[in-house]
Order: sequence, then structure tokens, then C-alpha cells
Amino acid sequence: MTLGEKLQLLRRSRGLSQEQLAAELDVSRQAISKWECGDSTPDLDKLRAICTYFGVTTDYLIWENEEDVPTGGANTAEPMKRENVRETLRRNDYWAGYVLAIIGAALLLRLLVSIIVMLSLGGWDAFPAVLRTCLPHILAYAVLIAGGIFLARWLKKRGEKHDDL
Repeated sequence: MTLGEKLQLLRRSRGLSQEQLAAELDVSRQAISKWECGDSTPDLDKLRAICTYFGVTTDYLIWENEEDVPTGGANTAEPMKRENVRETLRRNDYWAGYVLAIIGAALLLRLLVSIIVMLSLGGWDAFPAVLRTCLPHILAYAVLIAGGIFLARWLKKRGEKHDDL
């Protein structure tokens, strides 16, 4: 597989157009097209940028056959096996919303237990005072729960819309 074919495969696997990749690499769309067609090759700086952006090695890009890659020697580069951390976090960022909702639920549960304890000690005559004291907290925790769920769903939908794989 040629460098151009590999570049096209990587670009398409991320769902990128030539224009989008060109913007990421700060080159023209025509340059991307020429690279993919094999009419030209990227210079060293752009090759590095491509490798960094897609998380691949230069060996992967420039050698057409895996068996042609030089082995041994002190300067042999290992293929990049770890996934881009930013991509992993972006794909899983919706969990932050669920964490907020869980925190809100835990605080609300704690408050409800406190209300039950206060009412058991003071009787139902204390209910208006307890309600006045705790109602703002109950509302705040409910907003935290609802907001966390909304945030999680929004981030998940955004992640699916821009999913790279």
C-alpha cells in the first residue's frame, strides 16, 4: 500500500474530508489530493504532522510493504501502539455528566435522610421549618441530577456525531 493510499485510508477512517485534513495540517486541499494520488509527497515537517495527527509511525507511512521496514539497529522506531489520549478522553467525556448526576443523587439522599431524622425528633410540627430550610438544597440537587444527565446525553450525542472510528 502506498503512502497516498495509507493517507486516504487514515483520513476516511476518521471521517474527514480532504478540506478538513488540509485545515488540520495547514496545507491546501490540493496538496492532500496530490499526496493521496501519488503525484507528490509531503515534506518532512508535514510527514511528522501527519504521523502525530493520526498516531502512526513514519515507517508505517513510507514503507509500502511491512517486510521492507528496516529492523535492528539502535535507531529503529517501535510502532505507536498507544491510542491518542485526547481521543480517548473525548470519546468518553460524557461520563462526566453521569458523575455529576450521581453526586447530586448522593447529596439528595443524604439530605432526605437528614430530613427524616429531623422530623422524627421534632415531630410533624417541625415540617414547615424543615421544608423552608431544606427546599433550596433539594431544588439545587435536583438541578444537579437533571443537568448531569442532560450534559451526559449531550456529550454522548456530540461524540457519536463526530466519532472518528
